[in-house]
Amino acid sequence: MRIRQRLLLGFLGVVAIFALFGGYVYVVWQTIIADLDQLDHLFEETAVHTLGEIDATLHLSSNLEISRRALDELLLGVPTAEEELRSSLIEFDTYYTELDANLAREADDSPEAGETQADLQDIETRHEHIQTDVDEVFSLIDNGRIDTAFEHINAEIKPEISQISNHLIGFEEEIEQHAAQVSQAFDSIIHSVESKIGRMQTAIILALGGGILAAFLLGYFTSESISEPIERLAQAATAVEQGSYEIDSLTAVTQRKDELGQFARTFEQMAREVYAREQKLKAQVSALQIEIDRTKSAAQVAEITDTDFFKDLQNKAQAMRARKQS
Repeated sequence: MRIRQRLLLGFLGVVAIFALFGGYVYVVWQTIIADLDQLDHLFEETAVHTLGEIDATLHLSSNLEISRRALDELLLGVPTAEEELRSSLIEFDTYYTELDANLAREADDSPEAGETQADLQDIETRHEHIQTDVDEVFSLIDNGRIDTAFEHINAEIKPEISQISNHLIGFEEEIEQHAAQVSQAFDSIIHSVESKIGRMQTAIILALGGGILAAFLLGYFTSESISEPIERLAQAATAVEQGSYEIDSLTAVTQRKDELGQFARTFEQMAREVYAREQKLKAQVSALQIEIDRTKSAAQVAEITDTDFFKDLQNKAQAMRARKQS
């Protein structure tokens, strides 16, 4: 495999790690957003309405107490009792409408919707009876029939108020239970979000650690796969420079299938050719040196034989050989 391909595969591996990490973070983040949307929807559709129900129920209970007290004050002749009683009855209708609207929003999802609607209807009916009875009490008081008004209040109005109070107490208990369920749902969603954020943080740490480790390993193995062969090539070049052509250190490099292997094989072939040419050149130089030595020797002999002394000596030698022959 070529070095370029190795580097590309290593880089793609690191990119793949971060791509997988990014995909995981995206999916987790989308689920967190969905949980937050659910939490917001739950708060908007349930918590706000629950607070409205609690507020309306408390006001209804307060108005009933005001009505009960105003009835007693009415019998005692308190001047403001009638106005206070009528005002409390009007406010009761207002808060009843608010409570009915809040409970109607949850009627489809509540398993006790039928019972709740029946209780609301009973409250409305009883409150209408109270309003009718109050008008009758006003009439009795205006006619001076205080005792009859007192009996009517105790026999008709206060029992109706007590029944409505019981219904409101039941609503308060249901609302508190519903609020507890909403709180548990909030806690569950918040715990889920916190858990997912924790897992995402862990994934971020692992991804960063894995990416750093992958980058380190990629750099290390890339360095080893490149620097070591280059170092051996440098050693072989130094050996050739010093006249040593035994470059066995390149054996492992020449077996590689990448660019460095091809370069090592070319360098090895070049070293062999340089060695062969050097040996041939040495042989030629040696032969030329021998020829030069022979030429020098012949020249030296010629120099000796061409002198007058050598010629005179040669003539004397010939004369002596001639006398001996005669």
